[in-house]
Amino acid sequence: MARPARPSVTEAGADPALTHSTEPDSLRPLSDAMVTDALLWALLDAVPDGLVLVDAGGQMLLVNTHLEEMFGYDRGELLGQSVDLLLPERARTTHARHRAAFIEDPRIRAMGLGLDLVGRHRAGHDIPIDIRLSHLDTPDGLCVIAAVREDTARRIAIHDREEASLSDQNLRIARELGDTVVRSIYSAGLRLHTLMPQTTESVRSEMTALVADLDAIISEIRNVLFPIGGSSRRSG
Repeated sequence: MARPARPSVTEAGADPALTHSTEPDSLRPLSDAMVTDALLWALLDAVPDGLVLVDAGGQMLLVNTHLEEMFGYDRGELLGQSVDLLLPERARTTHARHRAAFIEDPRIRAMGLGLDLVGRHRAGHDIPIDIRLSHLDTPDGLCVIAAVREDTARRIAIHDREEASLSDQNLRIARELGDTVVRSIYSAGLRLHTLMPQTTESVRSEMTALVADLDAIISEIRNVLFPIGGSSRRSG
């Protein structure tokens, strides 16, 4: 869904010097008349955190561009929806209780102290996040303001752990599979040795060469799966 266009600060009639001039003497405090809707939107979108305004029932009333980008949604897909859309399903019940508790005692604070908070990206993967909470009194009741920041260090740590776990799992599977293959080849070599006395001299020569090839294959497999200095297991 295309995001509705916002007017620029200059389109809304604000002083062009506020946005286009770089001369020091052009900077001055903003009067109430200069604070237009366009300027407020520009300020919200300039904030380095994702911002979402939620009513007491959990409905999203406002989001900024950074939050859209962080979670992979367009604003039109978020406004009017439950904030649960941005949470993993496993966290939604707990979050509803925390939201109700905040409504009862609204104050600026971090959310989930001591907890590893995660959001849910539109693509389906978790996003490690930190959240700061504040509140806003409106004619329709108290609303919650959440400033959301991706926890990059925790995301990298999670990725590294997952990569290490996958690597260990792949190595274990490879070694188990290698053992199975080595045992099968070793058994085939023993069988050939058993059959040699029942064959002619020329066939025994061919079988001896084949057994040597099988031994070489076993050595290659072990060299790949069990590098020098690592653990090794002999079959047979």
